[in-house]
Amino acid sequence: MKKETNEDHDGTSRLVGYVRRSRSGHGLRVSINSEAFQACHTYETSDGQSYVPLVLSVAALRRVMDGQREVTTVSQLGSMSPN
Repeated sequence: MKKETNEDHDGTSRLVGYVRRSRSGHGLRVSINSEAFQACHTYETSDGQSYVPLVLSVAALRRVMDGQREVTTVSQLGSMSPN
């Protein structure tokens, strides 16, 4: 059973952070804005754990990984379900 909180599901998206390649190019650096993260809605699983569902575009992330793009966004969709 999932229980959602901070419900502002209006179909909008909230910018939460960015992803870019590490300086060495062997990893990804994820930077999350703490104020935006705190404003995100969460859901709780049946075991009592709480999660913040976030979205990254796979295509944009591939372009970052391939060096074709410097950065992409991490967002939360307002109408997003955790699955």
